[in-house]
Amino acid sequence: DYEIVGEADAGFYSLLRVYYEWNRADGVLTLKTADKKTLVFTVGKDTVNAGGKDVPLGAAFTLRDGLPVFRIKALCELLGYICEISPSEIKITAATEAELAYLASIKPNEWNFDSYGDNEGWGMQNCSAEVSDGKLYGFPTNSDPAVRHSVDFDASEYTHLLLGIRYSDALADQRAQLFFITETDGTYNTKKCIHVRYDADGKAHKDGDMVELVFDLHSSAAFKGKITGLRLDPFGVNEPFEIDYIKCVYDQTLPVTPPQESEDSSLTEEVKPNKPVEAEIKNGNVTSGVEISTNGDSLITLDMDPDTGDKVWRVKSTSSGETFTYFDASMQFEKGKTYVITSYNTFTRQNKVRIPPERTSPAPPHDFSIGPQRKQTASIPTVNTKSAAVISALRSITNGKP
Repeated sequence: DYEIVGEADAGFYSLLRVYYEWNRADGVLTLKTADKKTLVFTVGKDTVNAGGKDVPLGAAFTLRDGLPVFRIKALCELLGYICEISPSEIKITAATEAELAYLASIKPNEWNFDSYGDNEGWGMQNCSAEVSDGKLYGFPTNSDPAVRHSVDFDASEYTHLLLGIRYSDALADQRAQLFFITETDGTYNTKKCIHVRYDADGKAHKDGDMVELVFDLHSSAAFKGKITGLRLDPFGVNEPFEIDYIKCVYDQTLPVTPPQESEDSSLTEEVKPNKPVEAEIKNGNVTSGVEISTNGDSLITLDMDPDTGDKVWRVKSTSSGETFTYFDASMQFEKGKTYVITSYNTFTRQNKVRIPPERTSPAPPHDFSIGPQRKQTASIPTVNTKSAAVISALRSITNGKP
């Protein structure tokens, strides 16, 4: 057998797929596995507690430079792993037979999330995620969560992308968006976006159903050449999501949509921008404590409303398409008082004010929404003295106009 030092910072426990707790004061190391095994090692003892029973180790459990020392073959036997030792390497197979069979069956550009803890290369944007029970569970940090993945294939290899996702009542009027980038255009934008509504299949879905969204990849004229990245925005609400699978397929029996040119091609020369302007702020300074950002090309100005004489922020897209602009304002709430927050929305489709739950604990988060030409007021009872961030997210479908 070989002795190996268990160095957490070097990824020792992660590679063995175990969770560890090290009590330095008592000299007790606890290991837990995905299949619910628990091993408890104690410095100086020649036994390990495995599932409540003491099992001989053959030698006392020791430390070297303050780090636990394992006899690797004995440890693998306790974990149920295969350990092969040759003069040149130590090879440990930590996967189960079912997991190995799954890995062998994986097709390129198909992701089924059937391996516990493996997000299969998908990165998170505005959310965190975990994989268990054959699903990718996402936990958004705002109303614009997304998952993304680098790929390398020619557009001609696939006709559609299939997304299996858990439906909820909050998605009734929502749509999922698939963005992509290419070898010649590496920026995610609305020119390279395909969207599908959750009711596109014409079926009546109920809360908790697993639904399949079908993206016709060639419905976008920009989907051509070498595709180098995919980004899925499942919806535009701050709700947890549950993805069963994401698959790129070649299937000519699935529905197709005639290719559409970028909306920029329909703009007149007078409206079409020569240069995109990203979140440029004109005619005024931003109030202290307010942050403004946008995900699209837009011009933001502080103007006088001709009808009311009030100062208003105007958001104008400098390119056709959908623009999300966020106004983040911080303010101090005093414990025991009730504050009135008013939001007035004139030009946008959606306006939301939200107090993040971590700032109002133990009270629940407070949300309200208003539509165009409406005014709404919310009374927010405060429960502590911490600062609260009030986020007003304005979503404009501008097509080059305010």
